[in-house]
Formats: sequence, structure tokens, C-alpha cells
Amino acid sequence: MILLGSTSLAVAQTPPADLVKTRTDFAAAVAAKDLKAAEALTRFPLKNVVTSAPRTISQAGFAQQFETYEQMADCLKTKPLEYVPGGGGRPKSWIVNCNGNIIHFSRKKGRWLHNEYENVNE
Repeated sequence: MILLGSTSLAVAQTPPADLVKTRTDFAAAVAAKDLKAAEALTRFPLKNVVTSAPRTISQAGFAQQFETYEQMADCLKTKPLEYVPGGGGRPKSWIVNCNGNIIHFSRKKGRWLHNEYENVNE
């Protein structure tokens, strides 16, 4: 029984293949400074959890802040996806934590997209 519990835990923490593809494509778009490709992998309005900032970001606002993502390009490619169970109005999601800049991905209508930016350093 312990083996089954450990196996279930490992499976629960393994990101789905289609999410891994979305994250890989998003990271590649950011590294290539390809705003249009990154926008295609982002749900708008993008939830924005940053002190003293708007609660959501439009597509135009994302374009204005894209340089912030470009600075995280290496992190977006290399840091592991971490599971977040959701709650408090937040969907179940997976995150990439780039030194307190948290990039959330969640699934809606069968598709994984970047749906939230959070800065826990503020």
C-alpha cells in the first residue's frame, strides 16, 4: 500500500504532456522575443497579482510588459513546473517560479494557457 501511495503521489506531480508542450512553446516564444506567439499561448485578460497594479492585464498591456518575460526567458525554459491545487477563487494550475515572479498555466476548454502573473516579492 505504501508503494501505491508513493506511485500516486508521483503521478499527481507529473505535469501533463500537453502542458509541458505549452510551457515549452511559451518559453521558446519569449526567448525568441516573439510577442505574437506568446500572446497566442496566453489567456486574456491575464490575471495580475502584483501590489499596486491592475488586477488584470489586457493583450495590449501584456505587450507593454513583455520585456519582463524576456528577462525570465532562461528560467521559463529550465525551472520545473510545480502543481498548485487551487482554491480561493484560483483554478488548479501549474506554475514556473522565477525568483518570485510566478507564471501560472491552467487548463480551460481543453487547452493549457498562461493565465496569471504573480509577483510574490512585493
